[in-house]
Amino acid sequence: MIIGYARVSTHGQSLEGQKEELLKNGAQYIYQEKKSGKNLSREALQDCLENLRAHDTLMVTKLDRLGRNTKDALNILDCLKQNEINLKILDTGIDTNTPMGKFFYQLQAMFSELERNYILERTAKGREKAKREGRLTGRPLKHSNERIKLVMEDIISGLDIRESCKFRGVSVPTFYRRIKKLQKA
Repeated sequence: MIIGYARVSTHGQSLEGQKEELLKNGAQYIYQEKKSGKNLSREALQDCLENLRAHDTLMVTKLDRLGRNTKDALNILDCLKQNEINLKILDTGIDTNTPMGKFFYQLQAMFSELERNYILERTAKGREKAKREGRLTGRPLKHSNERIKLVMEDIISGLDIRESCKFRGVSVPTFYRRIKKLQKA
């Protein structure tokens, strides 16, 4: 089945040109909406993607109808490929049922992998720099060292560990984990 997707960014624009083009090229059903491509919550696109089945073809007039930025478009292309859904882009003539279209998918996958590798590399460099500069990385601690020390003082003065932790708002496992870290420091 060939499913079309038409989108314009504003309510003042018309979908008619895209719909005519999609119907002329064999679309049997068309999902349509008037929302910006930078908006990730596009209901019609989500419905379209959820209702496509393996070996269906998603047809758009231009690749930018799927997403305004490369990352979003590549994510959608990756999702289509994983679900064995073909893509046909009318203005470029790309059809993943053809050898050139399959090449396009492979090229897209290579660029996606390259992008992911660059992100991982930049993230690792950022962590290393933060470590060198002595900045904490990761999630901030929920409980201060002072609160953990108060629990410890309560225990030393004879209060049960569970009662003290409950009173101070610290779970027992968290208390033990933090005490271990404080003893190492």
